[in-house]
Amino acid sequence: MRRNPWLTILGFGLVFLGFTAIFLNLVGIRYAFLTWLDEGGRLLGFTVRLGLIIAGFVLLAVAQTDWEKERREIEDPTVE
Repeated sequence: MRRNPWLTILGFGLVFLGFTAIFLNLVGIRYAFLTWLDEGGRLLGFTVRLGLIIAGFVLLAVAQTDWEKERREIEDPTVE
């Protein structure tokens, strides 16, 4: 099965956005489009930024998985 490059790009984008948003928030700078995150509190803003990173890694894992190979290994584990 062909891997999806758009999910990979989106995953890397979310990971990059999450890491840079956390780093910039630590030094007192915020992305303009993410300023609403801190209106609910600093902890909520941090957990949403952390969620961006986790969602990015999940998308990367899903995009890079060969589902047909996984299915074949589950059906017959002796075949490689």
